[in-house]
Formats: sequence, C-alpha cells, structure tokens
Amino acid sequence: MVCDDAVWRESADAEVLQSLFGYLPTLHDARIRAIEIDWKTRLVTLVVDYTDLPDGAAREIDVRLRIQFFEVDRLDLPLESTDLLDFKVERTRNGTETRALLSGGDWLVIHSSGLEISLERVGPEVGAT
Repeated sequence: MVCDDAVWRESADAEVLQSLFGYLPTLHDARIRAIEIDWKTRLVTLVVDYTDLPDGAAREIDVRLRIQFFEVDRLDLPLESTDLLDFKVERTRNGTETRALLSGGDWLVIHSSGLEISLERVGPEVGAT
C-alpha cells in the first residue's frame, strides 16, 4: 500500500503542514497521545505528536495533529504500543483504508468513509520523543 498524498491534500491544514515541513508528514516515529471513539457516530479520532527535521532546517519541528476518521466500519486497535513506525493511507472503493505499523509489531487498521487531518499545535512542548 502507498500513502496517497491526495488524501492529505484534501485536509484543512495540508498547506500549513506542507509549508512547515516542505512535504506532507509521513508520521514515521510519531506517537499516539490520545484515542477518542464515539460509537454512536462511528467517529474515531487519533491525537498524534510528530517531530521531524526538514531538509535544510536548523532544528526539528514538533506538531500535534488531530486525525478524525468518519463512519468507521473497521477498527483494529492494538493497545500495546503508541509509537508509529509507518503510517499509510489509501483510497478504497468505499472511502479510505489507514494502516499504521506500531512499534510492538502490530497494525492499527481503520476503514472509514474519509478522514480529516488538522494541526492542533506547533512547538517544542509537543515533541513526539
């Protein structure tokens, strides 16, 4: 599976993230800070801290992102680890499929009608490390 940049680009803060990093974040080595699940509306929200050093930058950039998944019809949520090693989003016939490899070797899998990625905070107090 490949990461579909088009999904990121449709998000409200895609341009801001692009300008901060010079690319759309890959979320490698990010950390899940919170998971919110609303079973009634089938909304799943991940709050993720991500730190990376953009090419040519003098220092790392720390951000906190809120990733909301709408009308979730599959959620595989291993709880042993909160560190993301890989994060991929792919369009499907019915919406999106998100797969994230966690540091424990398990996969977080979310099938949803769509997702929205928004920037909550920028600054050194956020840090994924």
